[in-house]
Amino acid sequence: MNLMIGLGTVLVVTFAAIAAVVVYRGTAPPADAAYQTSKGERLFWALSAAGIVFGIGGYLGDKVTSVPPTTPSVIAETPTNDS
Repeated sequence: MNLMIGLGTVLVVTFAAIAAVVVYRGTAPPADAAYQTSKGERLFWALSAAGIVFGIGGYLGDKVTSVPPTTPSVIAETPTNDS
């Protein structure tokens, strides 16, 4: 089984991880807040943000494809008479 990881996959995973960390830290309330969100709630929002990034990245990555050339590019050499 061959596993190929492309640049698009690396970018989507990286952005998803960054989004999850930003959301997790961003939803942390200050210590004197009246309502304290639990770690489970914060983790839920972080994983939801990562899932959204995966979905958008997968959709956009599916639209970008590399097309192989239709004809081989061969340069023909002209025979010379060096004798």
